[in-house]
Amino acid sequence: MESKEVLRSDIHRKSFNNSYQNLIEEARKGYVDESWNRALEAMSDDWAIVEGHCQRRWVDGKTVYDPDSWAKKAIKQKFKDFNEHFGMQYGTQKTWSVPDSELRVQLRNASLDLLLPRYESFFACYKKVTFSRNVGKHMKFKPEVLKKMLAEFFEHLS
Repeated sequence: MESKEVLRSDIHRKSFNNSYQNLIEEARKGYVDESWNRALEAMSDDWAIVEGHCQRRWVDGKTVYDPDSWAKKAIKQKFKDFNEHFGMQYGTQKTWSVPDSELRVQLRNASLDLLLPRYESFFACYKKVTFSRNVGKHMKFKPEVLKKMLAEFFEHLS
């Protein structure tokens, strides 16, 4: 093979590899966006609105918020929506298998990186609000539990 043909072959291979990597990245981003958009919507940042419907008081040096009925319903709905969507995705995706170990880690990390920081903030924000007698019914997942659950994704039969 002549050097021109070898060079041309290398250029085509690199071009193909770049195109392939770009397709994988687009698919990964699409997966993350489609998988978690409803969970992210449930955690929308409208704390200022909810806080406006709460009475603030101090308990043991910490601020506690007592919400009115509108705020209680809004917070419960946020957690209901999050729990429903996360539960549905978890039930489905924990059974998926991604044989490529590098891709499996990338997909798992993409979900963790997108969801966990937002959820930690969401959970911490509403943890200080007395919106229910049975908060555990609504705040089903502590952040560390959510992280552990996300870490189980794509291991099925891998």
